[in-house]
Amino acid sequence: MYLNDGQNLFGDRPTLSGLSWHAAEAAAGLINSGALPPFVIVGIDHSGNTRSYDYLPYPPGNANGYRLDAESWPGGGVDTYLRAVVDEILPYTERTYGVSSEPALRGFGGSSFGGICALCAALRHPGVFGSLLVESPSLWFADERLLKHDLPDFTGPWPARVFLAMGTKEYSGIINSDQSVFDSKLVADTHELAALLERRGLVEGERLFVMVQEGAAHNEQAWAGRLQVALRFLGTDWRAAKHC
Repeated sequence: MYLNDGQNLFGDRPTLSGLSWHAAEAAAGLINSGALPPFVIVGIDHSGNTRSYDYLPYPPGNANGYRLDAESWPGGGVDTYLRAVVDEILPYTERTYGVSSEPALRGFGGSSFGGICALCAALRHPGVFGSLLVESPSLWFADERLLKHDLPDFTGPWPARVFLAMGTKEYSGIINSDQSVFDSKLVADTHELAALLERRGLVEGERLFVMVQEGAAHNEQAWAGRLQVALRFLGTDWRAAKHC
């Protein structure tokens, strides 16, 4: 399972919020309980100030005034970033750590802009990843161009499984102002994406898991809390695939 924002995955100290996904503990719990076969989580560190450029196909904009802080952030480098993931990071980890080269056994994902990057991977590199983890995707970016145009226009194959999650207080839960309208918009966008995926054959409960978590905010605490559920769903077919 390849995940963006590697600094936020394993330890609390490297993160900006002071909390991580505790990904190692989540994986160990699933493996030790027998819920999943042994697997590896590969954290890909973000680049700091150019993170939005690497993860987005377009500059983010300001979400109709709800994200004025993002108005000047860069975007448009996701193709270069994903090419590096596919051409450099995947072969390196397969060669160095012995992880699988089978698409069915590969997952990719992230949160926020990292979740957008995961969706772009499905569009740009269909067939490379067998599952996607899409946490709190910032579908508001670039006037929802990805949600309204790029995703509906895509006619290629989707990964076998997608885990999609959003909190009901994504932004009101982390800043000291009323963001309830924006929060509701993010939840509505999530349902719109889920409906699009179902139309593409990802039936909810089979190939698609959608979670809208009451009271959850846009932070590592929320993503950590949902990680075991996500991995358990995305890894459902791993055991069978390993024995094929």
